[in-house]
Amino acid sequence: IVLPVGRFHAGTEKSVFPLPDPQDFFQAAQVKFDDLIKDTRKLKRDLTACEKDVQKVCANSSEENLQPFKDKMESFISTEASTLFVPLPSFQDMVSYFGVKPKSGDKEVAPGYVFMLWYEFSSDFKNAWVRQSKNISKER
Repeated sequence: IVLPVGRFHAGTEKSVFPLPDPQDFFQAAQVKFDDLIKDTRKLKRDLTACEKDVQKVCANSSEENLQPFKDKMESFISTEASTLFVPLPSFQDMVSYFGVKPKSGDKEVAPGYVFMLWYEFSSDFKNAWVRQSKNISKER
């Protein structure tokens, strides 16, 4: 895998590691995703409360004072609502696509587990990539 990826610019200043740095995957594996899910649920509740407040303001405002507040807030609420829960289905799709199975004893695949798998792969790939780049550089 490394040879075709590294061959094109190997040994030049254009040679760039094609994956995120392994340390980024390691740091992502340390994130407490349950806390993120709780925070996301709170944001959804806050967004719902904001939406109700916007409706109250719009209902009690005269037509001449309504714009641009109404359009901007409707756009904001729509955008935020559509992005709030996108990561969870995307994560499940990715797990399915790569065929990742839960660790023994676990019912679901934990995000930290997936990031550790990617950390190990990326780290091994980077080591092989560096060796391959050095070999190609010597050939030139």
